[in-house]
Amino acid sequence: MFQRREAPRVGKEPTAIRTIGTLMRHTEPMGMCGRIRTAELELLAPSTRSNATRLRQLLHPEFLEIGRSGQRWTREDMIESFSAGDRQPAPETDEWDFTALTAHLVLVTYRIRVRATPNSRYRHSRHTAVWDTSSGQPRLRFHQGTPVLPSSI
Repeated sequence: MFQRREAPRVGKEPTAIRTIGTLMRHTEPMGMCGRIRTAELELLAPSTRSNATRLRQLLHPEFLEIGRSGQRWTREDMIESFSAGDRQPAPETDEWDFTALTAHLVLVTYRIRVRATPNSRYRHSRHTAVWDTSSGQPRLRFHQGTPVLPSSI
């Protein structure tokens, strides 16, 4: 069954669950969509990116990333890259959307806003992720980020 869920906004609004032909509301802020959103945000945090043990818990063993440049990254590639990278603050996120693809796969889309320096303009990118929930804990299976042109914002 196809379902679409929109993330709760800071726990103040109920989450919308869409199934074919119906729209329902529920107030479970830390349901699976909330847990996936929390895990996705954790992956954006510098403290998580520098923790190889935690990254192995969050990234599925068959994880694949398609980077902004088009380069393919595996789980081990990402862990190595994060451990060698700089520690930038976590970016701002919005426009979260959740769609159940199967009983245990959830498609997540969201937008990131980040500044290179405090006085520079925001750069935006759209992100797509597929989360596997078959183990009971969300694990990121696929991720792709796409830059958004300033004229498209």
